[in-house]
Amino acid sequence: MAGSQTFKLIDGSFTQAEAREILLSLISAKLKFHTLKKFSDLERFGQDTMQSEKRIKELNDLDKEIRSFLDTAETADCIISITSNIDILITPKNK
Repeated sequence: MAGSQTFKLIDGSFTQAEAREILLSLISAKLKFHTLKKFSDLERFGQDTMQSEKRIKELNDLDKEIRSFLDTAETADCIISITSNIDILITPKNK
């Protein structure tokens, strides 16, 4: 089976506090996933964890950037619009 589809994940206007909760919750979930994957790969399989380590660093940097950006919105008393889509592509494995 092959194909692709786009799903709308977020589409709305939010207060600064709501936007912060939504975005930081997503990053937190991704950090948790990669942290557990890194631990599992290392403990169970003795595999290289560089990919997860790289992604954890990227997500931590993103977390700081989003916090800083949203802090500017808090002082300006703004509404924050967020739109986020997820594109999924299904391709057969190479055999």
